[in-house]
Order: sequence, then C-alpha cells, then structure tokens
Amino acid sequence: MHYVQSRTVRLFGFVTIRTLGYAMALVLASLNTRGGPVRNERAEVIDTQGMAIPCLYSAGELGSIYAYRYQAGANLGECFAFGRIAGRNAARNLPG
Repeated sequence: MHYVQSRTVRLFGFVTIRTLGYAMALVLASLNTRGGPVRNERAEVIDTQGMAIPCLYSAGELGSIYAYRYQAGANLGECFAFGRIAGRNAARNLPG
C-alpha cells in the first residue's frame, strides 16, 4: 500500500475521480482458501491450547473469520484490516 498525493484521475475516458490517501494495486484472481489457523483480534495465530504463538501473525483469508464460507473477494475489508493489525504488531515485536 502506498500513500498517494491527491489528484484528479480520468478512468476509461469518461469517469473522473479525485484520489486521496492510500492506494493499492489489485489483480483479478480466482484463488480461494478455506479453514487454516485461528487468529485473535491482534492477528496472532492461536495454538490448539488457545494461546497466541509468539511472533506468528495471520491476515487475509489465512485464518479468516469467514473460513468456512466461499468468499470470492467478499473479505477484502478483513484483508486490509488484519493486514494492518498484523503488520503493526509484527513491527512492535522486532528485535532492537
């Protein structure tokens, strides 16, 4: 994800939008996973005893709260949210 300067963009020759904030390139794909590890609200992967595994984080479909439903892109908000949460928590735990 990258910060972009605010500007006006013309798409497809007829749609004009004003950009602001952050932008991320998206690519069409038909990948879908189900199940996987369980994660908590801090994006930490949980072991079979219900304890967080140190320094192991999950985002996107891996450990999704929608793990047993076909998602087809419906969990993009979850991908962004848990990606940010996992990234921040991983950064806090860097040595040094």
